[in-house]
Amino acid sequence: MKIFKLISVIGFLGYGISGFAANFDLNKEIVFSDHSQLVTEFGQGTYKHGRLNKVNCLEEFCLVFGTQNITNNQGQSETSSILLQTDNSGSTWQIISPLRNAPQGAIFSDGSCSDTVCVLIGKYFINDVSLPLVARSPDRGVTWQVITRFKDLPLHASFNDVSCTSIVCVLVGSGIEENAHPKPLILNSIDKGLSWNVVNSISLLPPHQHESQPLVSVSCSGIFCVASGTRYDHILKKNIPLIVQSFNSGGQWRDMAQYISNMPSSGQLSSTSCSGELCVVGGLSGQTGSTYAPIILQTQNGGNSWKIVPISGLPSKGVIHDVNCFDNTCIAGGSDRTSLKAPLLAQSINYGTSWALIRSIPNTPINGEFESVNCSDWFCSAVGSYHQTDNVNLVPMLADKTYERNFWAFSSVIEPPIRGNLTDTACTNNLCVAVGSILTQNVPSSPLLIQSIDGGNWNIINIE
Repeated sequence: MKIFKLISVIGFLGYGISGFAANFDLNKEIVFSDHSQLVTEFGQGTYKHGRLNKVNCLEEFCLVFGTQNITNNQGQSETSSILLQTDNSGSTWQIISPLRNAPQGAIFSDGSCSDTVCVLIGKYFINDVSLPLVARSPDRGVTWQVITRFKDLPLHASFNDVSCTSIVCVLVGSGIEENAHPKPLILNSIDKGLSWNVVNSISLLPPHQHESQPLVSVSCSGIFCVASGTRYDHILKKNIPLIVQSFNSGGQWRDMAQYISNMPSSGQLSSTSCSGELCVVGGLSGQTGSTYAPIILQTQNGGNSWKIVPISGLPSKGVIHDVNCFDNTCIAGGSDRTSLKAPLLAQSINYGTSWALIRSIPNTPINGEFESVNCSDWFCSAVGSYHQTDNVNLVPMLADKTYERNFWAFSSVIEPPIRGNLTDTACTNNLCVAVGSILTQNVPSSPLLIQSIDGGNWNIINIE
């Protein structure tokens, strides 16, 4: 039996929501510290209904993000955060509501850890208005600080992704300009997430004129950062791939799409991963409503030049959902949406010099797709879901490759009649974690957490 602990949330900054709204100033930055968290044991049934969405790991430390459905004191249904952590490579897990000073109803959606800081991003609500927030821990989850106000933040701002190195943290998202047009949003921090600066301009970036999320992914390596997403051409009425980069810790950014040879005129980018001077970006070219194909972009020289990765046999229709690079290995996962309707997996084991599709994995399901991929120096994992032959029931899907077993194989830890999906995975050293949800007919979903601590043997962790 795993040991879990609950860190309770007490109060909301010492006063009610209405008082806070009356004094709300989006451009004033305030940091609230929490150094005296209350820890109590909890019994079964704590997270009976909910789902886990994201996981982030560094060395022996992992954070898991999700949401749960609860009933408040007025008998109304509400959504609140699930936060889990391990600081001993998965030997034990703790449940954290980390932030005594976090606003009521705060939901954390993702995070990033470096060797100096962990940063969480999320949102909270005031009078049904969604507002962004950040939490930071300089000591791997022992203490946390909450930041709810940011100088010069545009209206209706939202944070989609964050990446931290020992030097810089960068978060990306979107905001609304005074003319009601969405715009790419980038904030950087050079003091371990304590203060944040809104980057006011991206050089040569055309105006964004459609209500979508312009920047959805960011990854940094040292002071070099890459962010990706989608912009909308209001005149041509189509989505255009958006890729920007910074050489100075996120202080200045440049639009790179126009400098990439044979860059598609339409498409969407959804995932970014950097390791050293190697960065890879994945997504699709074309329009999702018509013809679209998977696409992978990369730089092998720290952003000095970019190219579209040629991969023999890449399907003519499909999408790359996620990419990940670690040391000399990069992997990309998605779906082949030709008549094969098969999970799509590609890898490079020579710093992006050459790529190959991963074919003929035994027991590959049809009607499936990989949503997340990740590698450590010990092994790689790819997770997602597939439809059974009835094309109705969704089943979680997991494949892995260890460096002792240098080939990919599907895990049998989750098979029918279990229904559900896996949405994210992260690996560090010999630990790999995957998260998602279990679906039961006529019952809300339940959180799903599985892990391998020995490079290949996966176990479901009971968090009820």
